[in-house]
Amino acid sequence: MDFQFGKNIRKFRRRAGVTQGTLGNALGLSAQAISRWESGGGYPDMQLIPAIANYFGITIDELFGYNSDQSLRIAEICNQYDDMERNRTSLETMLEFIRLAAEEFPASDEIMIRYANALYEAGWQERGVRAYNVEDSVYAFNDSEYGKQNEIWQDAISVLNNLLMQTGDTAIREQAVCLLVYLYRNTGQYEEATMLACQQPTLASSRELLLLQGTDGEERARFAGEALISLTRIFSDVLSMTLSGRVDLHGTPIYIQKIQGIIELYLLIYEDGVFGYAHYELCELYLTLARAQWAGGFKQEAFESLDLALIQARKFDAMKDVGEYQYTASLLNEIHDNTYAWPVDRKTKRTETLSESWQISEELCPGLKADERFRKWKRKTKYHCKQKGKSEQDA
Repeated sequence: MDFQFGKNIRKFRRRAGVTQGTLGNALGLSAQAISRWESGGGYPDMQLIPAIANYFGITIDELFGYNSDQSLRIAEICNQYDDMERNRTSLETMLEFIRLAAEEFPASDEIMIRYANALYEAGWQERGVRAYNVEDSVYAFNDSEYGKQNEIWQDAISVLNNLLMQTGDTAIREQAVCLLVYLYRNTGQYEEATMLACQQPTLASSRELLLLQGTDGEERARFAGEALISLTRIFSDVLSMTLSGRVDLHGTPIYIQKIQGIIELYLLIYEDGVFGYAHYELCELYLTLARAQWAGGFKQEAFESLDLALIQARKFDAMKDVGEYQYTASLLNEIHDNTYAWPVDRKTKRTETLSESWQISEELCPGLKADERFRKWKRKTKYHCKQKGKSEQDA
C-alpha cells in the first residue's frame, strides 16, 4: 500500500459525507485510526479491505485507485451518453442506449442515475402532467390519477429506489432524491414524497450555508457568491411554484408584481447584467411575466416583456459552450463558471429557447396569434429561425 490509498479513503469518505468517527464506528475502530490511514501513517488490516469497499459501495480496485476494464467501460458509456445529450440526440436513441448499459452494469451508480433521468424525460414526453381546479378552492391540484398511468415514470421510480439503496455517492444520491420526490408527487404518492423529503437536511444546514459559515477571506467570498446564486434560484422556483398553484391570482396585479419582484432579485444579485446560466432563467421569468400581463389585459407590457425575454435568450446563446469565464458582479467576482458544465436541457437549443415557450404561451393566451404585434415580434426572431433552417413562415 502507499499514500495514494490513504488519499482514496479520504476522497470516498468525504464523497459519502461521513466523518472519520462515523467511518471508524462502522468498522469497529477509532477516528484516530482512520486519520492515520488518510495521512499515510498506517494501513488497515487486509481483512478490513472488503468491508471498507462495501461501506463506500465501490470495488476493491476503485478503493486502491486501479482502473479496471469494467471501470473504463462504464466511464466510456457515461461519456458517450453525455455527448449524446450535448449533441441533442433523439431521446428514443438515448434511452435505448442507456437501457442496454443499465442491463449490463446494474450496480453502476453513474449509469443508473442517467437511466433514471432518461426515463423521466421519456415519461414527460409521452404523457406529461395534468392539473385541475376544485370548485370553491383557490388552488390548482395535480391530476394524480392521470400520473399513475405513466408506466415509464413507474419504471423510473423503481430504478431510483434501487439506486438509493446501493449508492454511496452523495451527489448521485441528491440527484436521485430530488427526482424521486418529484415523480412521487406526479404519480400521487404524496406520503412517500413527504417522508423522503423530511429525511433530507433543512436549508439552514445546507452545504452552501455551512461552507459560507466555515470559511474566511477569498474562499468565504467564493462560497458566499455560490450561495447567493443557488438561493436566488431556489427562491425563484419556490415563489413561481407557489404562484402557479394559486389559480385565483393568475393574471392579477399581485401575480404580475411578484414575478417582477423575482426579476428584480436577479438584477440585485447580478447588477452588471452578466448572469451566466441565469440568462436562461431570466428568459423564462420574462416569458412567465408576459403570459401574466397578457392574461391581465396588459397587452403592450406583455410584448415589452417578450422583448426582454428575447434579449436574455440571445445572451444565453452567446455564452453557451464558450468555456470558462469569471463573474464580474460585485458579490460574485470570486466565482469562475464553466459553460460546458451547465445543465443540459432540450429547451436550451438556440432556436427552441423561445419557440417551445411560445407554444405554451399561445395555449395560455387566447387571441395572441391574431394580434398584429405578435407577427411583428415573430419577425424579430427571424435570425433564430434561420439558424434552425426554417423560414419565418415555419416558425
